[in-house]
Amino acid sequence: MDRTSLVKRLRVEVKEARDLVGNLVSERDVKKKVEEVFKNQTNVLVPKEKPVSYGERLRIYTDLRHLFEEVRNDFSHIIPFYGLYNDKVDFYFHDLHEKWGLR
Repeated sequence: MDRTSLVKRLRVEVKEARDLVGNLVSERDVKKKVEEVFKNQTNVLVPKEKPVSYGERLRIYTDLRHLFEEVRNDFSHIIPFYGLYNDKVDFYFHDLHEKWGLR
């Protein structure tokens, strides 16, 4: 999938999640939805095996950062969902940075 297709797919997932958040009553439901959206996104974007080449790892990481920055703005007016999503994104990238040995 090319970058444009990935961004479109992420935006569709975000829109579906945003529409659902208005109907979710408990914080637990919102957290569950955040987990689901984030898991779906990273499963599509991150290769199962760590790339051997440092350059390839850095490129994937950088592309992911840009994609998530583009998409996360869609959450800005839904405060609970936005906060949880940002926390997940930040933790995920910190963890990936460590696992992949990026500088």
